[in-house]
Amino acid sequence: MSSRPRTANSRRGGVLLEVLLALVLFVSAAMATLSLVDRLIENSYTLEQRRIAADLARSAMARLEAGLATPETLSGPVRPEEGDAGVAAISDWVLDVQTETSPFSELTNVSVTAMLAPGGDVEHPKTSFTLRQLVRLARRQPEPTREDPMSGLGAPAEGVP
Repeated sequence: MSSRPRTANSRRGGVLLEVLLALVLFVSAAMATLSLVDRLIENSYTLEQRRIAADLARSAMARLEAGLATPETLSGPVRPEEGDAGVAAISDWVLDVQTETSPFSELTNVSVTAMLAPGGDVEHPKTSFTLRQLVRLARRQPEPTREDPMSGLGAPAEGVP
C-alpha cells in the first residue's frame, strides 16, 4: 500500500471545510443567542405591562376605599390624573370594577380588573390584572344646602349659637 502524498489542493480543501464548519457553528450560536435575547426583551415588556396593570388596579382600589370615587366612575377607560407623567402610557388601559355583597355587614366584595386593551378591545386584552378585596365603600355625604360655612362641620344649622 502506498500512500499518496497530500497535495496543496487537498490541504486547501481541508482548511476550507474547517472554516465552513466554524462559520456554521458561529452562526448557529449567534442565532440561539439572539433568540434568547428576543425572548428576554419580550418577557421584560410583558412584566412591565403587568406591573402597570397592578398599579392601576391598586390605585383604583385605594380611591374606592378613600371614598374619592365610586365603582361606576372608575369603570371604563383610565383617565390620567393631574400631574401624571405617563399620560401616553395609559391611553389604552381600561378598568372594570365589579361589586357584590359579602356576608360581612358594611363590607363589599370589590373586584378591579385593569386591562391593556388597544383600540378598546376588552374582549381580547393584551395584559390584565385583577385585584379582589373586601372594602367598606364610603357613603357620600349629602351636600350642604345653604351657604352656612359651619354646615359641613357638623355644627347645628338652625337657631343654635
